[in-house]
Parts: sequence; structure tokens; C-alpha cells
Amino acid sequence: MKNTLKRSRRIVLMLLFLLLAAGAAAGEEGQWMTGYFEKAKYLRPDMKASGKALETLPAYMQVTFRKVNEKWGEVTLENGETAYLAYSGIRSVPETESVNPYPAFCLDSYYVRSLPFSKSPRIDQVESFEEVTVTGVSGDFSRVRTLGGKEGFILTERLRKTDQSPEKQKLVSFLTNEYRRTLRLMDTLTEVEIPPEITRTGTIRRHPVLDSALSMLEADNPFLLRYNAITGADIRPLFPLGVPYFWGGRDFAQMTERLPDYTTRKIWDGSNAHYVRGTSYLYGLDCTGLVEVAYAQAGTPLRTELSELSLKKHCEEHLWCNDKPMPEDWREVARGLEIGDVLRVRYGGAHVMIYMGTLRDYGYTESQLPELADYLDHPLMIQSGGNPFCYRRFRRLIRASDDPRISKAEYPHGGVSVCLMGMEDSDLPMWLTIDDETYGMLDIEGSCVTAFSMEYVTHYAFLRPGR
Repeated sequence: MKNTLKRSRRIVLMLLFLLLAAGAAAGEEGQWMTGYFEKAKYLRPDMKASGKALETLPAYMQVTFRKVNEKWGEVTLENGETAYLAYSGIRSVPETESVNPYPAFCLDSYYVRSLPFSKSPRIDQVESFEEVTVTGVSGDFSRVRTLGGKEGFILTERLRKTDQSPEKQKLVSFLTNEYRRTLRLMDTLTEVEIPPEITRTGTIRRHPVLDSALSMLEADNPFLLRYNAITGADIRPLFPLGVPYFWGGRDFAQMTERLPDYTTRKIWDGSNAHYVRGTSYLYGLDCTGLVEVAYAQAGTPLRTELSELSLKKHCEEHLWCNDKPMPEDWREVARGLEIGDVLRVRYGGAHVMIYMGTLRDYGYTESQLPELADYLDHPLMIQSGGNPFCYRRFRRLIRASDDPRISKAEYPHGGVSVCLMGMEDSDLPMWLTIDDETYGMLDIEGSCVTAFSMEYVTHYAFLRPGR
């Protein structure tokens, strides 16, 4: 009898345990879970392990789902579809300790990751000296908020507090504001109106070559805005972010066939170290393409190749060249130039630029630019070539694009921009290295103007096409 009672008690207790366990399991169903997986997981249309995957969840990507049962969870995709996830092997997301927010930057371009792991998927990329806000710490990583509003993680050792030397602070401020400018331009497909406070004084005269060349700058470029304000022109930018550099780019019709969107094209000539043959890039113009297009759009197409015009046998037709040296004083050089004159140089490769006037021609004065007082009358050139702002600007555009033709393109190594001739390196306030190339930079109303040095030029020729 006692044995029978003992067996009965065991059965009752076992049934009670099973009922409680079942109740607990049933209570867990419908709860939300958050975590990550160390291996990629398929998101399926039904709770079948053999079902066709709708999407793939990358490894180390945080996911939140609703438990359906002990094996499957329910996920809502971006398009509103419901998918199912076999959640065995889920790991808890590491805790992040919050800190008082402070500004910081990376010395080099660096990825922002979704979780504090080096294997975690990239959700953004911050450029060198671009400010982020640190909001927390998790292991070796810091949680950051980017200027674009995304939150993720960067290795703490990559970050530097913004309260560095005045030179570093100036560079961080300049490049951070450049990012804000880019975000504004990416949000608009229209031209930027001339600010009411912009100067309308200046001596620059309207010129058809400048009309075309300046239209290839970004929409809020101060030289384009001042040119319109001073001359009364109404030159519209072709693209909000300007024209990218493309090695061998000369085809204006192809470049503008999808305005205001960019086109892409594969590189057919692999002789430029920054451009890989067979790879697709944003299509734009190279340095010669800018000159040829500017003159063609002005109604005076070049009849002879610039490379031919710059040869020694044409020295008599040059304004100045190696055998007919230019003045040592750059102010005298500017006085001898006319709008639309062309400078072609060789320093390993060849490069060509268009004379567009001086800072003073565009209304800048010693009081506005005291640090450039000695350079207000030096030549300004418009070019298609290397420029750190163009590089960073187009990289952001490509990363943010929903157009597969654009998002799969490689970054152009520059674009149409303005440079100042004859500035001493010691007078340049900022330097930035991108892809092993170092640029001296000037902040002209938030726009990056680079300095062009003749130090390494082996051959040069100032030309007046068509004369």
C-alpha cells in the first residue's frame, strides 16, 4: 500500500511538473527576444527548415523577433513581409555602459559597426577627422552617433577626443562642416539661392567659358554664387554635388544623359593608379575633358589637341613656357592672363587647368580673408582633378544611393574644383592625406580650395586657345 502511494505521488508530481513546464513554455511564446548569431541565418517565408530564404541575416547583426515556439521566431522585414527565423544559437548582445556624450574623431576613414565586434556588419563609415559623438563603451568598442544620425560601434583605440591642438580642431571643424554641406546638397535637387548677405562687389566679368566651367562645381560653391551675384548671370549647377573626375572622361552627352542623376561607366584605360580598367565609376570629366567641354559649350571648340598646342615647337604661341619663362611674381602672372587661358603642366603625368580670375576679382578682401592677404591677386584655376572634398563627397553619395548602378560604382578620385597658384607651403593652414596623396587646403567660405605648387613641374605652357 505504501509503495502504491509513493508511486501515485511520483506520478502526480511528474504530471504537475510537466503542466508547469508546459505553462511556462506557453507563457514564453509571443515574447520578444533580441540578440545576434555567430553565423549567418536564413529568414524564411514559413517555419520549414527547407523553405526558400527570403533574406539572409548576416552574422553578428542584431535582430529582434517574436517567439512563435521553442524553435522559430517571427521577424518583420523592411518591406512589411513576415519571415521566420530558427533561433537556436542566439547570443545576448553585450551590455553598453553609457557615458556623458563627448565629441571625437578618427585619424583615418573607419567603419561604424552594428555591434561591438570586428566581425559585425558595417552600417556606416566615418571619414578622417569627421566628428562623431561618443555615447557609451562596450569592451574594446565605443558606441558613437554619426552626423547622419546612425548609432553603432567603433574601436575605442581609433578615436581621438576633439580637444586636440588648435590645428587639429580647425581641421575637424572644417571637415565636419563639409559633411553637413554634403548632406544638405544630397537632400536637394535644386540650385542653391544666392544668400542675401553675399557680396555683389567684385571685378569678375562674365565669360562664356566660365559660364560652362563654373556650372560643373557643386551647387553651393562660393565662386559660383559670387559669379552669379556679381555678373548677374544665372548659371545653374549641372549636379548638386558637382562633376566627378573620370579618367579619360570627355563625353558631355553621356555625362548628362540622366540629369540630375549621375551615370556610370567602366574604365577602359588602366594607366592611372587610382582607376582600375574594367571597373565602373561615376562618369565625369578628366582635366582635358573639362577644358574641351567648357570651350565647346562656350561655342569655341578647340581645333587642336592641348597636348599638341603645349609642345615646344609652338613656344612662340605660348604666353609663357619653359623656354619663355613666366614672371617670378604670381601677381604679375595673373595680370598677364585672361579668363579662359589654360595652363598645361607635366610632373610625371600631365595636367591642365583654366584661369578663372583672382580672389579679389570675386570680391574677397583683406578684411574677409586676412590669412590670405598676400594671395588675393594670385591666379585661381578651375580644374578636374584630385580634391579631398570631392573624394569624400562622392564616396558618401555612393554609400547612400539606392540606385544599384551608383551604389556598386567605385569612388572617383576627385572632381571639378578650384585651386590657388603660388602659395607657400608654410602658409597653408590645413593638410589632409587621402590614398597616399597629401593636399594643402584652404577654407573659403566652407569650400575646399587646394593649393597647386609648381615645385615638381618639369614642363609647363600657358596657352590662349584660339588666338
